[in-house]
Amino acid sequence: MAGLDNSWQEIDRSTPAGRALWRIYGGDPSGRAAGNSFSAENRARQAARSPKAPSTQSEAPPPPPHSPQKARTPVPRVGSASSPKRRTPSVASLRGRRTADSIQAETRQQQDALLAAPLPAPKGPCMDDKEKARLAEKMELNGRDPSELPAGPTHMLGTRKDRERQELEAMFDEALQHIQECKARLCVCDDGSPSWELAPEAVAIKRELARHVDDLKRIDALLMGA
Repeated sequence: MAGLDNSWQEIDRSTPAGRALWRIYGGDPSGRAAGNSFSAENRARQAARSPKAPSTQSEAPPPPPHSPQKARTPVPRVGSASSPKRRTPSVASLRGRRTADSIQAETRQQQDALLAAPLPAPKGPCMDDKEKARLAEKMELNGRDPSELPAGPTHMLGTRKDRERQELEAMFDEALQHIQECKARLCVCDDGSPSWELAPEAVAIKRELARHVDDLKRIDALLMGA
């Protein structure tokens, strides 16, 4: 700032700049005051042109941002579930009705009484060893008379696989018998004429024979796999 005290001398005082420098640095207090006012006016203009002009007056600080409040839905108050005014009448309050607890308690009492009661005395004469053996045999035979069962232990000791094989063998013998009967009937239908095979009876017998042959093949395959 000391180098600018005589700067007005380098510029002629006839110019506005020279006169302004002389007023600021030439010892004229009126010039210094004018320079200060000029600077204040410039600052005011710049502040007015700026988007956010600083306010010279003291302003209160902006309030803090509030958090969004929760939406509240009005719900009608109907009282608590344990409220005596809102409680539904129980089964015990209904006339002629029994509660589940009373029924279960009575059932438990009846069961305890049955368990604690002494066993009834047997009626009639006591069974001897012969009667006990007869009942044991009857239970073993499933209530059937031993005379109705086939002789031999194969019926009782045979396994399921053995029984199935026996049934297949019986079906095989039956199919073989049907085939032999069909062949015998075909021999009866053969009257020596060249067209006897086209007769309706012969055609029906041939169809039956083919069906029995298919059954025989199927049963034979089952026997091979058994």
